[in-house]
Amino acid sequence: MKFEKILIFAVIACGVKFTKDVEARISFQKFEVFLNTDYPVDHMELDKYYDNCTHLLVGSWPHLFTTNGYSSSILSTLIFATGFTQVNKTHIVLVDHDGHCVRILNRKDNVPHILAGTCGSSGFSDGGFGEGTFNYPYGVVVDKRNPERILVTDMYNHALRSVDLNTRMLSTVYKIRFSGPQGLIWVGDFLLVANYHHYITKIWWNKAGGVRSNKWIGSTTAGDRDGGFNIAKFQSLHEMTNFRSKLYLVTDYGNKKLKLLDLRKQVVDPVCFKGEDFCSSSSLFPSGPLSILNIKEEVYVGTENTIYKLSLSNLRCPYKNISATLAPGETTAKVKLLDGYFVDFPEGVYKMKKMYNLEMCVYHVVVKRSEPKHHDSWFNLDPECTYKNITSFRSPHLLSVAVNVTISGKSVWRGFPEGVFRMAEEYNSKTCIYHVHVETPLNQKRLSFKADYEASCDAVDFNDYSRLMLRSILKQRKQQLQSICAQNCELPVKIDPFYNCTNDVLTIHWPTDKLYPATTSLPPADLTNQLNQRLAQSAILKSLELYIPFNLPPLISAKKNSEEKMIQLVLLPTCADESHAAQMNMCHS
Repeated sequence: MKFEKILIFAVIACGVKFTKDVEARISFQKFEVFLNTDYPVDHMELDKYYDNCTHLLVGSWPHLFTTNGYSSSILSTLIFATGFTQVNKTHIVLVDHDGHCVRILNRKDNVPHILAGTCGSSGFSDGGFGEGTFNYPYGVVVDKRNPERILVTDMYNHALRSVDLNTRMLSTVYKIRFSGPQGLIWVGDFLLVANYHHYITKIWWNKAGGVRSNKWIGSTTAGDRDGGFNIAKFQSLHEMTNFRSKLYLVTDYGNKKLKLLDLRKQVVDPVCFKGEDFCSSSSLFPSGPLSILNIKEEVYVGTENTIYKLSLSNLRCPYKNISATLAPGETTAKVKLLDGYFVDFPEGVYKMKKMYNLEMCVYHVVVKRSEPKHHDSWFNLDPECTYKNITSFRSPHLLSVAVNVTISGKSVWRGFPEGVFRMAEEYNSKTCIYHVHVETPLNQKRLSFKADYEASCDAVDFNDYSRLMLRSILKQRKQQLQSICAQNCELPVKIDPFYNCTNDVLTIHWPTDKLYPATTSLPPADLTNQLNQRLAQSAILKSLELYIPFNLPPLISAKKNSEEKMIQLVLLPTCADESHAAQMNMCHS
């Protein structure tokens, strides 16, 4: 009981920040002025014209120029270039925002020529050269699906347009779920579009070439809120850049902030700079950030009249282990943690975690006795002692794990938090020492029930009602799957079922509490056999039907796999720093 009190105190002390500021997932240690400009900086790219990777290509209202921070050279003037893309080393496609058209510039003479649209005239029409019209186009990227084509956000027409570089034909790609579209970026096979009015749109193409979209991150109402993609709020978004795998930075001009988009966990996190551990008003830009560019984890941010350079520290995981000694007659030692709180720890080794610039750093609190007893070692080497050390894995969302240990000659189940715990048991007039080692691996795999359905992704994500209906049905199925688990596993309350729809295939997972080391390739055969037998005997779960209100037909059954099974048992990658705030509560690769 005394240990339980200590544990609860430790959770309160380590898990709650007594401050109104928000703990940052990333904190840039260096914040410096790279270049002062005369006009707002709307877009930046690494200049492909130079092979030494030292120059930035910058679009700043009437100027397109190249700079290394010390000297600058103007390439073109009189063009309000809010966006551009380098199709090769010598040719740049420019978006002339105020001119309502797209131009192309050759670096040999730096003369921009009209590529598409009708310069000086706004409208919304498709057509060939001199026929099609834009209404304040903003951003541009090369189409990964067809490199001979570019994609342009048409801000006031709330549309995504395309231009064929060979024929100069202007076409409309999509005109749904946009609200002042601006910057755009490819993420694998889909496209993210930042809208001035508060949210990010996801665009993808199905196998037949049809275009699909959803309002993926943010809300139609303005605000400033971090958290899951479905609850996050922004003011006015402009541009995004890739920072690391599945991590993107976005500029929120209205809130004067940068935000981190974690696509793996589907959460929005704050970004601090000037060396702050917690985001405060110091991590606001003097004026709203417009453009952003990441070059080897050095991030350039363009504002109304300045380009800032943000850098991480070269030091990774600076935290050192903490050692303490039990005073004679004492059962706990008071230890000061990195957060500044004092916590009482009994004897053992405790793994502690603390985020440092997106890295999950691990350090240990080691509490030892002042006078070690006989046989008190990490490993039990006495051949006469039959008790072996026990290793168990803790689920990240649980405080402890149940371990079968021997106490006073009886086999009992006891809950242990993460750490190494010394156990003593009498055997043949000897005091035998063994240890219970509970750990939470940074990389694990979680057993999950999985089912695939043929369904329209547009219908699945049609509106809030369709999403609410699907989540409700998935929770009902979760209760039914718990009867399949029986005593072998559990579907945790804190981990909701989650789904993903791509190319009109809806994939659903119901995670269990069963965790395995990352090297595990398949679930244990005996567990798989028992669960499959119960699945085969369940009439409801043979088809695992779902009701999708706007799908045709609305009632659908799970697809059969190659083994003629509609529901499968799979191992999903997960990680130790998952949080309940993240959608799906999972950390996928």
